[in-house]
Parts: sequence; C-alpha cells; structure tokens
Amino acid sequence: MARPRSASRTRSTKARRRPARRPPVELTNLETKLGEVIGLAMAAQGATDKIAKLTSDRELKRQLKTMATEAAQAEKGGSEVAGTITGKKGAIMKEARDVRQKASKMMSTYLGRGAGRRVLGGRISRGAVERISTALWFSDLRDFTRIADAAAPDQLIPFLGEYAETVIDAIHASGGDVLKLIGDRTLAIFSAPDPAQACGAALAAAEQAIAAIAALGERRASSGLAATKLYLGLHFGDVFFGNIGSRERLDFTVIGPAVNEVSRIASMCRSVDLNVLMSSEFAATIPDGERGSLACIGRYALRGVKRAQELYTLDTARIEI
Repeated sequence: MARPRSASRTRSTKARRRPARRPPVELTNLETKLGEVIGLAMAAQGATDKIAKLTSDRELKRQLKTMATEAAQAEKGGSEVAGTITGKKGAIMKEARDVRQKASKMMSTYLGRGAGRRVLGGRISRGAVERISTALWFSDLRDFTRIADAAAPDQLIPFLGEYAETVIDAIHASGGDVLKLIGDRTLAIFSAPDPAQACGAALAAAEQAIAAIAALGERRASSGLAATKLYLGLHFGDVFFGNIGSRERLDFTVIGPAVNEVSRIASMCRSVDLNVLMSSEFAATIPDGERGSLACIGRYALRGVKRAQELYTLDTARIEI
C-alpha cells in the first residue's frame, strides 16, 4: 500500500510547478511611438464625437465625422501592425491605453475632476446643466492685492502656486472638486448622496487647509518670503452645474444664488477678523458630532443678498493679527 505524500512534499512540488514570473516586455522607441499613435487615435475618436455635440454647423459636423473615421482607421491599422510584431502586441496596446489615460488625466487637471468626468462622458452640450445640492467652498488670500503690488513678478507666480497647491490638496484629500482658480480665489464643491457627508468633508478640508496654510506661512516667513492667511466661506445650497458659454468657448461651472452667497460669506471674513465663516444652512447640515466645534458670531447682512444671515465659525478660526 502506497504511503500518502507528506504535506511539506506536496507544497514543495507545487512551488516547483509555479511558472516563473515573466519579465516585462521591452519596447523599442519605434514600438513605443506606435503605441502612442494608437492611444492618440483612441482619444481623438472620443474627442471629435464630443465636440460635434457643441455645434449645429453641418459642415463642421461633417469634418468632425471624417476626422473620427480617420482616427478609427488609424487605431485599427496601428493595432494590426502591432499584431505583426511577435510577442509585442500586448505591451504596445498597454502603451496605447496609458496614452489615452493621460489624455483623460490632463482633462481632469484643467477642468476639475467632476467636470473632467462629465466631458469624457459626453455631457458637454452647451446649456446642458443639472440641479444639484452641494456644499460650496469659496476662498481667497488675505491682503493679496498688497502682496501682489509689492512682490517682484518672478516671485508672485511661485507665491500663488504654493498657496493654491496647499488649498487644492486639502480639497482633494476630502473628495472635493475644484471648479475655478481666479487669481488667489478658489471655488470648489463637495457632493455626496448624504448632505451631512458633503458638509463634513468640506469642514475636514477647511481644517486641513487652515493648518497647512499656517505651516506654509511660517516656512515662507522664516525664509524672508511673503506669507498670508486664508479667508474661507462655506455654504450649502442648490446650484446649477453644467456647461455655459458660446459655441467657441464652454466652461463647466456652478451658478445660482448660493454661489453668490458663499463668495459674500468669504468676503465677510475681513470684517470680523476670522479666517473661516459658514452659513446657517451649512452649520445645520454638518454631522451632529461636528456641531460642537462651531460658534455663532451673530446675524449679518451680506452685500447683494436680500436677507441677513446667521454666520458660524470654528473655535480655531481666529486670525492672529
């Protein structure tokens, strides 16, 4: 009677039978370029289809259709060529997909994450908007005009870049979507199925931004560079989110009274020497556990807003003068 194999022997046999890991396929410069061409052809097909939705010009639509057809042919032809290169098609097509993904990432970088996804999804028709309930963020930099007047031109852009990166990193870390960068000002939204979750994310981003801006200011000041603080308004309300503009130039943005209100709330920071203010709608919507960190500072009339509003702040939001 045959003896049963030991468990250790079985495991060692399986280990010996495991196929060796295949080394990555190395592409020549020419093969890499072929992958890039295929990837650009993939991206071009989607782009021409989306652009065609923006115009009613029949001739332009015809030209775009021709371009899309040619791009499809280029993709097909490139794929066929890749198939003739022994053992390289998979690696070449991976390069193509990477190029297409980079095009998508570039769109998100310039438009914002949410807007970029909508463009890639084909939702770019002029006037196409949707009504959403969202947490709104509007921030700018304290004394930016004075700093800009005093700073040398070669110092101003790095200054803006450092502060913008700090604010955007905080917004993205909490799932927000930056819609606008206008000089030193930033407009962003936080959307979620649960309004409390959206406001909680915006509040977390605010706390992170305040701490990061303070740290940045200390580093810059220690190096003899201009430093500043953040003014931030937070609000919750209904807005229209979509594509607005002309046939030649479209812009993804949000519009509505709530957008005006959040910008006015941010402006009020100067008057009360606080770097964060939020509306009563925002304060009422944040998760219950977060409300203990808020303090009502009173009722204020906002320029361009019909009714006065109760405003709230964080206990840690007092600016040191």
